[in-house]
Amino acid sequence: MSAPKNIPTAPWRRHAFWACLAALYAGLIFGLSAIPGSRLSEFALDPALANLGHIPLYAGFSALVLMALAGDLSAVRRGLWPTLYTLAAVMTYALFDEFHQRFVPGRTSSTGDIALDLLGAAIALVFLYALARREAGARGADQTRRSSL
Repeated sequence: MSAPKNIPTAPWRRHAFWACLAALYAGLIFGLSAIPGSRLSEFALDPALANLGHIPLYAGFSALVLMALAGDLSAVRRGLWPTLYTLAAVMTYALFDEFHQRFVPGRTSSTGDIALDLLGAAIALVFLYALARREAGARGADQTRRSSL
């Protein structure tokens, strides 16, 4: 699978592209965390359902951070370090986010939210690793087919 046409192909540009997206996404998370507790009821979400929103939110964030560190999926498959650095970065940001919420009126920090954040990150990282292996398998099968012709 080749990169979409709108994603830069030079290695440093790929990293920069994904890093910019990750930074924008971190800003989105910060903005959501800054909503006062009194305004959360305007969204009419059940608190348990709202807490489950941490999982997809941080899954997306960890996917962007991983791509910023690795550059492409082949690096995800080749080594463990981008994944470990991603988990460390996401955990640090989750801790920062919960600390930030302590100062927002009507909001509190919660270790349960951090656990949900890390669960979302882990789900995304496992998915991306599986996707990278599948992509490598498809590429290998295609090369084998070409060489037998």
